[in-house]
Amino acid sequence: MRIHTSLALVALFVPAVAVADAPRALPKLAKLQTPASKSLEASEVADQMRFYTTDINKCYLDTAGQVRGAGKLEIKLAIHRTGKLDGIDVATPGLSVRASKRIADCVKAIVTDTAFPERRAPTTAIVPFFYQRTSAPSSGPQLSCWNPRGCKT
Repeated sequence: MRIHTSLALVALFVPAVAVADAPRALPKLAKLQTPASKSLEASEVADQMRFYTTDINKCYLDTAGQVRGAGKLEIKLAIHRTGKLDGIDVATPGLSVRASKRIADCVKAIVTDTAFPERRAPTTAIVPFFYQRTSAPSSGPQLSCWNPRGCKT
């Protein structure tokens, strides 16, 4: 009796292993799907914001283009878990209140309709932009001459 029981178990077990090892053993509905991550990755935010880079740069340079030295523009995005924007804060340290407000209004008008992928939790992202304006003496194009026989002045 023990031999028959053992043979019966082997007969049932071997086909089950063979079926489980088949590449399409599970039906499509039973396959596990990876859940969305808890919050957005920096690369996802950068991918969405790169479309607006030239317009944002134009907002800053039109208003603060003549400011010497280093300039910084920070866009703080409060992103709802559905992907819609809850809030937009724009910071421009070192500029006057009037210039900061003009830049903020311009940037908010550009970024307002941005949508991100859905996540399980809200995300706060800060997107920085850096600017540098210098006035180096004797910078710019230099007139020169190239001639194998030499240049006459």
